[in-house]
Amino acid sequence: SFALSVTDQGTVGYVSYGHGTGGSGEFITGDRKVQLNEWTHIALTFNEGETKIYINGELDTQGTLAKPFGGSTKNVLLGGGDSASRGPVSVDGYMDNIRVSSVVRYDNPFEPPSLKFSPDDKTFLLFDFENGLENLGSVGGGATSLNTKSVSCANL
Repeated sequence: SFALSVTDQGTVGYVSYGHGTGGSGEFITGDRKVQLNEWTHIALTFNEGETKIYINGELDTQGTLAKPFGGSTKNVLLGGGDSASRGPVSVDGYMDNIRVSSVVRYDNPFEPPSLKFSPDDKTFLLFDFENGLENLGSVGGGATSLNTKSVSCANL
């Protein structure tokens, strides 16, 4: 399993669990703090083992992860999940325009998009949350089902 989150210190981190010695995970954490009460564009990319986190179009951190998704076959959870150390956790804020793609869309600093994303042939999952959960999103690629509680995926 894996998680992209804002840490207690306000920085963005990514962790991939379920491999390595004793099932431990790999992680990278950035230095830039996410500001309260401001929309923040976060982009996470994987390209041939290199993982990058961009905050508002600027590279925050990068690292090499052996298995960026940890070899997980579990559901993808957006905005919450279970933490082994803390129990159920959730986002204390808002999320909008979440896209998972089969290609690296950002490989250099960029201007964050000001319009909502449109699906294309490289879009695996797209959530726009325009009408709450009424218009949840669309699936493509290896996604097999979508509902308000989970997304079942293959080949993510």
